[in-house]
Amino acid sequence: MSSKDIKLKDTLEKLEKLVIELNQPNLDIEVGLNKFKTGVDLIKSARIELTKAENKFNEIKAELENND
Repeated sequence: MSSKDIKLKDTLEKLEKLVIELNQPNLDIEVGLNKFKTGVDLIKSARIELTKAENKFNEIKAELENND
């Protein structure tokens, strides 16, 4: 498993934890807003990692197709 895979997995685990925390019934509004902002930042990070992975996939696929 590459460090990118670990980073993405860690990001997704953090997001999952945040969702659970945000669903707590008596969550303070300020705490909730801060957790929500953190979640948005984690989503942005995950999207970047997924885009990199998609680009790498397409690059490898193109190499394979060019060798045929």
